[in-house]
Amino acid sequence: MKTRLLSQQGSAELVIEDNGPGFPPDIGSRVFKRFVKGKDSPGHGLGLAFVDAVAQAHGGGAWVSDRPGGGAVVTLSLPISVLQAA
Repeated sequence: MKTRLLSQQGSAELVIEDNGPGFPPDIGSRVFKRFVKGKDSPGHGLGLAFVDAVAQAHGGGAWVSDRPGGGAVVTLSLPISVLQAA
């Protein structure tokens, strides 16, 4: 797993990459909806929905993609002004 923290145009971005299978094509556009998960996932489909809800509540957002060589990328972005106020 690889994690990076970047400053991008007034936002802090946390980028997390893994070496797993990535996101199944059938859930790619729905990955942030509650109870959506891959068929082999042991979870309940709430983790990324929670991440997205918290990010949006603070004026940010979350995105996912697959790495070209395999694996997933999850990016969380929060405005730096929100982080400084906390």
